[in-house]
Amino acid sequence: MKPFQNILVGLDLAACKPLTTTGLGPIPRDAFRRGVELAKMSNARLLLFAALNVSEEALNFLQEPQRTRVVSHLVEAAERVLSVLEQDGKKEGAQASHKVVAGKGWLEIIKQVLRDHHDLVVVGTREPSAWRRLLFGNTAMKLLRRCPCPVLVNKLGAPPGPPSYLIATDLKPSSEEALRLGIALAEAGNAHVDVLHVVEYPLDRIWASALPDSLETDYHAQIRTEAQKSLTRQLEKTDYKKLGPNLQIHLVDGEGLPDIAIQHFLQVHGNQLLVMGTIARGGIQGIMIGNTAERLLPEVQCSVLAVKPPDFVCPVKL
Repeated sequence: MKPFQNILVGLDLAACKPLTTTGLGPIPRDAFRRGVELAKMSNARLLLFAALNVSEEALNFLQEPQRTRVVSHLVEAAERVLSVLEQDGKKEGAQASHKVVAGKGWLEIIKQVLRDHHDLVVVGTREPSAWRRLLFGNTAMKLLRRCPCPVLVNKLGAPPGPPSYLIATDLKPSSEEALRLGIALAEAGNAHVDVLHVVEYPLDRIWASALPDSLETDYHAQIRTEAQKSLTRQLEKTDYKKLGPNLQIHLVDGEGLPDIAIQHFLQVHGNQLLVMGTIARGGIQGIMIGNTAERLLPEVQCSVLAVKPPDFVCPVKL
């Protein structure tokens, strides 16, 4: 089974100066390349999508005929850019099309996902600076929180080398879809996969140090054994055996949040893509808590594929 059937690539044309293919910056161009690659790999449809958010404040000083002319010019320029990219995608064998709309990028992307049932959104983002917390409060983060389908945040400057993915699982049901999707993607792209579970020992935080070392050792061994069994059960629901030696399983001990252990693993192994599930708070639509993927997005060098749990409810309605 192919991992995707209907891919949307969200292209931010706001930074294009001029608004032509020559002015297309490295971030949207790299997202386009990733989208074409995934569409060819999966034999999927590919929609190149741009939302033009022209604020009323920016147009206030113009008369109505001038406003119409400015907006029309922007739409026409964006159409030309996406038309060229569409033809480039088709030349490479992708089933490409394009669409330009007016509105906020993240909101229009989600509406398009709901309207045409896309099963993957690809967006680009830059390597975060010292202001990364502000930079990532943008389209990518909003999609991570609210988009109902998986979101691939494509980063510039990802580690070089053969394709290598890290799938992080917390052994909860929300991780099962991330495992299935990551393994299917790796099989289609002939990539190496590391499956990582960060083992936590809840009693370590409340036990007194006076307890016998043997009791603590037995407790740790029992927790690791149960974690291994749970991980095996999750993997059995996927096609992981098809990867053969291209898949390796890792159980590492963690203290506190698993973020640090995941970051350390990525630094050591140089994976180019982190795949993981997100967690939804029950009863409040679109609100994410305890979301390791969201916390890691500004911190890691590699791209991130975030997968929503089956019970996620999108807060956006058509």
